[in-house]
Amino acid sequence: MICVMDHSVTYLDSDDDEVSIWPWIIALFAIIGVLITTVQTSKAITADVAINARDAIVATKISGVLMDIDGRDVTLSGTIDPDVDKRALIERISDATGVRRVVDQLTIFDPEVAAKQRSELFQQQLASLDFGALAFTQGSAVLTNESGPALDALTQLLLQFPEQRIRVAGHTDNTGRPAVNLRISQERADTVGSYLISRGVATSQVVIRGFGASRPIADNSTEAGRARNRRIEITDIN
Repeated sequence: MICVMDHSVTYLDSDDDEVSIWPWIIALFAIIGVLITTVQTSKAITADVAINARDAIVATKISGVLMDIDGRDVTLSGTIDPDVDKRALIERISDATGVRRVVDQLTIFDPEVAAKQRSELFQQQLASLDFGALAFTQGSAVLTNESGPALDALTQLLLQFPEQRIRVAGHTDNTGRPAVNLRISQERADTVGSYLISRGVATSQVVIRGFGASRPIADNSTEAGRARNRRIEITDIN
């Protein structure tokens, strides 16, 4: 007798073995949760470091110190007086709870350097002013209306730099008697000085002098030269 074996194979439908996406979704939310927790923890640490470092600075009673926080690192900037013990300041902040590192970018204030820098800045700004429109009515010490803007700009500059001084010098051409020219030049310089002082400039900031025709800058034999010689010169005297 012959037996026949059935070799048929039963295949399962692949749809029944589909992989679920829920584990991936759960993992994604877990990662997001970890990131949020990390960020919040980092912010909390930064806030604590900022508070502790600030308290350390306040305790020293040193003014002019600025700080920037990056995680647990503190960067110090600003300007402090020369007599400040910078090393002790940095050590105190380093000892504050949570501070890992202190970066020193502090600047030591030098009064002489600061005064020199201000003087140079004043000179630069003074040189940038245009006094070309500064003029008087003929034969008098009365300023023309066109003189106002230049003198107002000079006023603001002197108010901004109260420690600086200028010389207002009056000059004329050589037409007329020397005594008269000297008087007119002095009166015109006085007018300019009075204008500045009346608008708040300190008297000590303005030195006034008339030179008459003794210091020409152009040829008095021509009208153009004489016009140039009739002038007010304003210079820094610090």
